[in-house]
Amino acid sequence: GGGGAPSPERGRLQSPGPRCPAPPGRTLPAWLPALLGPVAVPGLWLSICTLFGRLSGWHHMARHYALPAEPPGVSTQLAGGRVGLVQYKGVLWVGADAAGLVLGVLLLWRRGHPWLRIPWERVRTGERGGFLTEAQTLHIDAGGHTVDLRLGARTADALLARRP
Repeated sequence: GGGGAPSPERGRLQSPGPRCPAPPGRTLPAWLPALLGPVAVPGLWLSICTLFGRLSGWHHMARHYALPAEPPGVSTQLAGGRVGLVQYKGVLWVGADAAGLVLGVLLLWRRGHPWLRIPWERVRTGERGGFLTEAQTLHIDAGGHTVDLRLGARTADALLARRP
């Protein structure tokens, strides 16, 4: 209706029902995210690096060719390339000597990527070509698994020139 006094129920918001208070001692302190962030972010990064090591096939190569550290006396250079399914843009160390092909990654990406020295008899040259830039694929025998390493043609040529 018409005139008269407004009903106390009209215009009032209805509450959704009784609130369920958090049990005492079960709320998260405001400082907890600030404490967990410095732990969670590096943990996530290490997990991602490990995942890339698996997706690329690096872990297959590491089972056979891992080194404890960068080999002394081998000149390495930073390069971009694709290892297996993973594109490494400017974080891949490549080098070679008479003993074999040397691969590594920058320290920040090292988790799941130990230094490698792959004997030349385990490296086969593959297809060469590319769309905008010429690239060379090297097929690496990693104990029953073939891992493809695709590098710029000039970089690959310089490495292959060190093969005995």
